[in-house]
Amino acid sequence: MDALQEHGKGLSLPLGVEEVTKVVPAEMRHKLWLQFCFNDLSGLGQEESLTLDAPEECDRIEGFIDHLRKFKRHQGY
Repeated sequence: MDALQEHGKGLSLPLGVEEVTKVVPAEMRHKLWLQFCFNDLSGLGQEESLTLDAPEECDRIEGFIDHLRKFKRHQGY
């Protein structure tokens, strides 16, 4: 979505579409945002040291929640 916003200016858009990011269906945008949010939790549980029992890994939860909040504001929910 960032790439569309950055590089999509000047593209011809379908009739009735005023924003380049609206070319991507809403359901797909929703899934892409959720996938982005879950990146913060990537790798947890894959190795013994990558668990939420390790205090240094707990910051991942804050990042995940912050991204979910940003997503919620962005989507207008």
